Amino acid sequence: KSSYVASISTLLFGTFPLVWSQAIITEVYALQTLLSVVVIFLFIHDRESHWRDFAGGLVLGLALGVHLTALFLLPLLFLKQPRQSTSAGGIANLRVPWKAYFQQLKGRLFGLCLGLSVYLTLPLQARNGAPVNWGNAVDWDGFWWLASGTLYRDRLGNFSLDYLFAGTRLWSQFLIDQMGILGLSIALLYIVVFFRPSRLHFITVWLALTYSMFAIIYYSPDSYVYLILPLFAFAIWIGQGCEYVLEKLPSKTTFLRPLLLTGSIVFVIARAFWAIPVMDLSNNHTAEEYAQTVLDTLPEQAIIVTQGDESTFALWYFHYVNDLRPDVAIISNGLSELPWYRDVLTNTYPDLNLSESLSVQSLVEFNPLRPVCMLGTDLQPQFECYSN
Repeated sequence: KSSYVASISTLLFGTFPLVWSQAIITEVYALQTLLSVVVIFLFIHDRESHWRDFAGGLVLGLALGVHLTALFLLPLLFLKQPRQSTSAGGIANLRVPWKAYFQQLKGRLFGLCLGLSVYLTLPLQARNGAPVNWGNAVDWDGFWWLASGTLYRDRLGNFSLDYLFAGTRLWSQFLIDQMGILGLSIALLYIVVFFRPSRLHFITVWLALTYSMFAIIYYSPDSYVYLILPLFAFAIWIGQGCEYVLEKLPSKTTFLRPLLLTGSIVFVIARAFWAIPVMDLSNNHTAEEYAQTVLDTLPEQAIIVTQGDESTFALWYFHYVNDLRPDVAIISNGLSELPWYRDVLTNTYPDLNLSESLSVQSLVEFNPLRPVCMLGTDLQPQFECYSN
């Protein structure tokens, strides 16, 4: 496609609020998006290349190591790469001999297996005994619990009509918030009215459908993050739609083409600059101030019970990484029922007496010389302490 399509699609995708917001925080989704786009790039070309087949499988394996939703990209492994030939009459045609196809597939699968070997780092790293050792994958049970996403499976069980309707409504509103009515209209107009049976279109439609459906049925307050790749598809459609409109301008109005080309790109750039104050987190010290206040005011030798990811992760960072208040022990209430977490606590705090239950009452009972402090669910540095 033209440089205009590439420019407008890239600028749009990079400045969508969701994509931008995930790119500036410590999360897996920006890396996952990068790897996924590279996979699509490697598999979308019609030119036969054994190196490209191997590299595509390799990057897909790495993407699966970052996040399991890369499973939706697995069908790309089985796309046939056409081989161009010329008939006796000089007419070019595309054919895919089965022998060549299986050769392509073999290279992709080899690359995939090599990329998936990143999972072997999990048991190796787990044996280091880090205080934040998710899943404690030192044995097969811990490894499978972590690698298969066992903790999150029950979030995929709600298929009631009310839930699906509400999710679909939120999905449509979210897309409008990201692209605006104009952008969404151009994308839908292009993919519905001007659809062409090409490899790019089939892949982008697949991305939009599978990841959107997953975002709708996945029961989580942040399931919207799985709409990044659908936004990637929409950005491509918007770019192609804009170019199609420009190509269809009447011959008498061709002078409008450069104005519209420049105006659309300027609009996207201006939209990005308008969003900078919202995206700028350089002055947001909420987590730092929260953790610092809590750790500064805790009693000596306190056992602090956290509730929710925000308070837990903030305190983990300042306690373990910055080595603040080494005399206290941090216990996550949300992880207390998981067997592997008890093993991690035992290794991290060998002087802590743990019963079968990690409730405040049992912690007070089994650790009579240490105050037990319970935090709230939000980032408010308030807690209540109990002692025997």
